[in-house]
Amino acid sequence: DNSRSKLNSVFFINKKNGWAAGTKGKIYQTINGGKYWRLQKTSVEKNLNDVAFKDTAEGWAIGDDGTILHSNTGGNTWNETDARSRHNLEKIFFIGDKGWIVGFGGTILAYETDGKSNAKQPKFRTR
Repeated sequence: DNSRSKLNSVFFINKKNGWAAGTKGKIYQTINGGKYWRLQKTSVEKNLNDVAFKDTAEGWAIGDDGTILHSNTGGNTWNETDARSRHNLEKIFFIGDKGWIVGFGGTILAYETDGKSNAKQPKFRTR
């Protein structure tokens, strides 16, 4: 039941495009500043704790038990990537092409791209 989903994070890339992540793998998207929200499909049932996008196409969602989801389609499709950690991941953020994830157990994961990579499943690595 979508109406009972707890949302843990919201992220807007601009005033119209935003995503919200929550319990049981739920991610919602808005393209009109939050007036309407649409459920996006993910392949996970784990709780998602944060969501962030680098631009309107590429985004990441993170959650419990090392869950990391990546999208190159504005969230229309989400692919799970290997976190190399089974700790709960709590916060993700980007500064330019550098990304950081922090989580329980002192987990710190880092991501950097040269801007030329077209990898289908880019990965965060342990720091």
